[in-house]
Amino acid sequence: MYDPATNKINRGTRFGTAPGSANGQFITQAEADRQLDDLAASVNDALAAVKIDASAGYGDPTGTVTRAAFNTATATLVDVAQRLGALITDLKAAGVLKS
Repeated sequence: MYDPATNKINRGTRFGTAPGSANGQFITQAEADRQLDDLAASVNDALAAVKIDASAGYGDPTGTVTRAAFNTATATLVDVAQRLGALITDLKAAGVLKS
């Protein structure tokens, strides 16, 4: 069983497959730790691969910005512009866009 306090899988927990064994056999704590480390490394590699370089050239929106819901069938140009301003502001704050 996984123990979140120690970030470890307790010895004897059914987790994965031990090398050279039938699927689902009990594995050692060391093997469980190795499998978790491999999984964490794979997740980190995947996250690093999807990083976005910030696109430059975006000015700061002026006027009213809003994040409120709107009806796409009846939205005006002003409604859309206000939400676009909020989106640009948020993406710049998150580092996705830059000036």
